[in-house]
Amino acid sequence: MLFSVLLFFSYRPVFADDFDIQNGVIVKYNGTGGDVVIPDGVTAIGDTAFLGHTELRVLTIPNGVTRIGQSAFEDCSGLTSVTIAGSVDTIGAIAFQNCTSLNSLQITDGVKQIDSNAFQHCNSLTEVTIPASVTNIDYGAFCSCIRMTAIHADAANPAYCDENGILFSKDRSVIVQYPAGINAVSYAVGSQVKTIGRDAFYDNVYLKNITLPEGVTDIQPYAFKGCLSLSELTVPDSVTAIEMNAFQDCAGLTQLIIPESVTTMGENVFQNCTNLTVCGIENSLAQKYAAANNAGFRAMTADEMKTALGKSDSTNEEAADSAAVSAAENSPESSVSGSFPGSGQTVMWILIGIAAAAALGMLLLILYFHRRNERNAHRPSDAGGTVPAGGYAGGVQKPNNVPFGNGIVCPNCGVSCPPDAFFCDACGEALRCPYCGAPYQPQVRFCTQCGQPKVPSKEV
Repeated sequence: MLFSVLLFFSYRPVFADDFDIQNGVIVKYNGTGGDVVIPDGVTAIGDTAFLGHTELRVLTIPNGVTRIGQSAFEDCSGLTSVTIAGSVDTIGAIAFQNCTSLNSLQITDGVKQIDSNAFQHCNSLTEVTIPASVTNIDYGAFCSCIRMTAIHADAANPAYCDENGILFSKDRSVIVQYPAGINAVSYAVGSQVKTIGRDAFYDNVYLKNITLPEGVTDIQPYAFKGCLSLSELTVPDSVTAIEMNAFQDCAGLTQLIIPESVTTMGENVFQNCTNLTVCGIENSLAQKYAAANNAGFRAMTADEMKTALGKSDSTNEEAADSAAVSAAENSPESSVSGSFPGSGQTVMWILIGIAAAAALGMLLLILYFHRRNERNAHRPSDAGGTVPAGGYAGGVQKPNNVPFGNGIVCPNCGVSCPPDAFFCDACGEALRCPYCGAPYQPQVRFCTQCGQPKVPSKEV
């Protein structure tokens, strides 16, 4: 009963008076918000029609609507869910900009175009899927969505694809949008990329290192704007143009290497990069631009530039040597001749194993001789009475000191030693069999030469 009452008071029907409709176009919204469904018969939502209506919560745009105008729902900061039917041809520029609570967005297959900055600053969006029908996404459509970690493109889309949530043109020649919420600290742009798209890395505050591949020719406007953690970047010498505001507000950027290949630089390329030093060849466009924009400059020699670009002679020689070694190791001839196929790491690990085994053997040998010398240091000489005159050789005779019970009597000092002993604990004398004179062996309770027990159970 209570639930029914609450439902009754929370439900607000949509009335025709809520909308100012002219020729099928909503030109102004007069309602009080909540859940809104665009009424039947509407074919378009006009520019700024719902601008600033923060009381909107859930929006459903049904089939029949073909266009969403510019700024139509801009600044609707309370809007949490939007469903757009496939009849919509175009989502206008800035249409949902600053809808900061929007966390659910469904774009139905059939939508063809998303204009610039349409969903910029939708800070609660974490991911979005571009249907196969969308063939044109203008710049910044999803830029500065600070929690967005993935923009997926339907596999059947002919114009776009994604890799790990990063949006590219279908042929991967343009990086369209690197979501601002991806928290990786480094990223290497793929080798197929030729253009860093406008707003591509806009407001990603996590990236510290970005590697651009040889082959990139153009860095478009605002490409790296607001990348606060970006510290250094080397522009490859395939780049000919760095367009306006490309590195604006990169407060952590301390070094930007610009080669002579860059012949065009737009306005405010590194505006508000207060810690930046531009590095380049003396008298190049980079130096002139830095001077004109009050940025620090460090002149580089041609060799330094080659090294920075990975094109120094030594680098090329090392790469060639490495390639030659790799080719030799993997060639059929090397396998036939007995060399190890594959990388040289196999041989390296085998040599390490041999060296380790040799070291271990040497250590054991040192320990053996140390123990033996230690034993000999405590052993009296034969002249000290170890063997009675005449010895025990030539026949087994019972000497007077044959032990009884649980001890072995030392023939040198007369102390009783444990049954397992083979040296006297008192004087260090080697204990010998009283029958044959052979020295006792460790951990054995009988003479290994004549077989007599070390501790006779009765008098012999």
